[in-house]
Amino acid sequence: MDYCLSKDDIEILQAYVFTQELEVCGYFDVVDNILGTQELTISHESIKEGIKYEDRQACFSLQTEYMFHTHPPSQMSHPSIEDAKLIIERNIKVSVIATRWGIYTIKKKNKDFLKNLKSSGNYKEYIRFIEDVLNNFTNYQLAFGHPKVLIGLSEPMMVDMLNRINSAEKDLQISFHKWDDLIQKEEVRKFKRKKLA
Repeated sequence: MDYCLSKDDIEILQAYVFTQELEVCGYFDVVDNILGTQELTISHESIKEGIKYEDRQACFSLQTEYMFHTHPPSQMSHPSIEDAKLIIERNIKVSVIATRWGIYTIKKKNKDFLKNLKSSGNYKEYIRFIEDVLNNFTNYQLAFGHPKVLIGLSEPMMVDMLNRINSAEKDLQISFHKWDDLIQKEEVRKFKRKKLA
């Protein structure tokens, strides 16, 4: 299933990333539209700050199949291992993560994904694999070993990270869209919605 976000909701997510110091969480209402996709619309009453977890805010408490949260500029600009485990281990179909570089969409295509991983004996190995891929990407972002000095987006590194995760399991897929690609004035005038693969 393909999903889309309205221009207004994309701009709301972008505003939360760049105006809030803490992680913001919420969920989407889902509406079928005439394009044959499902439109995710922000449920404004669901928006809240993440709960305190170790040294940061995190979004673990939402009971929904369609959730979003932000990573403010002080955090890594890609999904964390906790983000990946959240969608793998809970009844979540879509997780949208808005960061300073753009929006990641993680989709679980099979509700039995976790059960299948565990019954095949591949769960721990798969989680280690996801950790390794995300840790490699995190280490690339850290300039000169300083945890808060981040370098910019490397598109080849991003493509490599996405390809490695997407080729490992067909039932868990991740995509990324830069803000510039999501919010282009000419494009927005022609198309009111942007598909999230």
